[in-house]
Amino acid sequence: MWSVGCISAELLYGKPILPGKTEPEQLNKIFELCGTPDEVSWPGVSKIPWYHKFKPAHQMKKRIREAFSFDRHALDLLEKMLVLNPAQRILAKDALDAEYFCVNPLLCDPKSLPKYESSHEFQTKKSLMALPAPIAACGFYHDRGTYPGGQYPQPARGPPPYLGTSAPNSHRGSSTGYGPPPNYPQGGRSSNPSGGNTNQYG
Repeated sequence: MWSVGCISAELLYGKPILPGKTEPEQLNKIFELCGTPDEVSWPGVSKIPWYHKFKPAHQMKKRIREAFSFDRHALDLLEKMLVLNPAQRILAKDALDAEYFCVNPLLCDPKSLPKYESSHEFQTKKSLMALPAPIAACGFYHDRGTYPGGQYPQPARGPPPYLGTSAPNSHRGSSTGYGPPPNYPQGGRSSNPSGGNTNQYG
């Protein structure tokens, strides 16, 4: 129900309500919104490992109603879902009976909701993992992971690498990108008086 509360608030708010980038920052965001748990609100919480290490220096109060301008019914339900003590958090069956679901706008008929093709993050990643390594080397593999040959190489800046069986000439750089151009004679490319072309590319 904690996750349901976070997602519900995010849908109403239009953006994440606890945008922490690290675990300590995430905990601090939770304490700022839901208050600091103590033995009064959550008996036994002080015995949880690392409690004293991450507990804020100053006691924080719950401020869900001050942080959001949702209607009263939404705030009532949200406060019951975002209770830190799991023993006091509202149950799913009780949440479905909340007044929030009985006032306008009323719930729509599930049959009227749009239908989308089934998709799951795991299947998406599995499909991306099946991409050949050269595609990943070109920088097209955004969700970088591993493939049978090991870790995908990081794409180089600039043009993509030459993907043939051998480089077109010895002046190319490494396989991660193009190297410096050929060292032409000063004055540019020269022509053969007999009409031949001395260009190293033939």
